[in-house]
Amino acid sequence: MRILGDPLAMRYWPAVMSRAEGFEWIERQIERYAREGCGYWACELRATGEFVGQAGLLVQEVDGLTELGLGYMFIPQFWGRGYATEIATGCLGYGFRQYPVDHIVALIRPENEPSIRVAQRLHMTLWKTTEYKGFVHNVWYSGREP
Repeated sequence: MRILGDPLAMRYWPAVMSRAEGFEWIERQIERYAREGCGYWACELRATGEFVGQAGLLVQEVDGLTELGLGYMFIPQFWGRGYATEIATGCLGYGFRQYPVDHIVALIRPENEPSIRVAQRLHMTLWKTTEYKGFVHNVWYSGREP
């Protein structure tokens, strides 16, 4: 709930989640792993084990195509420390090694400048704009052009 229940952390999502919705989110991630073999991982500080966020690979439908997508969310107090870039780099490497894909996408709302900067640091390329879950998103990709 340090992310899902935080208005600042969730400002680019449709809404802050209640505790019950947070538990449903966790269940969906478990189901995602069972069905697709991937999902969000918990991100912890190496030195202390403190939870700082979540990141991973997600199977997403984008404009009728099944895409392997990169996602990340962090507790606001840990923003700006390079953690999103570090874990996203690892997720991309893992995705290209473990899955038969030639690109991985990241759906980012145009106003989400911090996530756009992460995509740029990962040398991702802006592909197109689409509507996803009722909101306009830019679709960034890493790898061969889709």
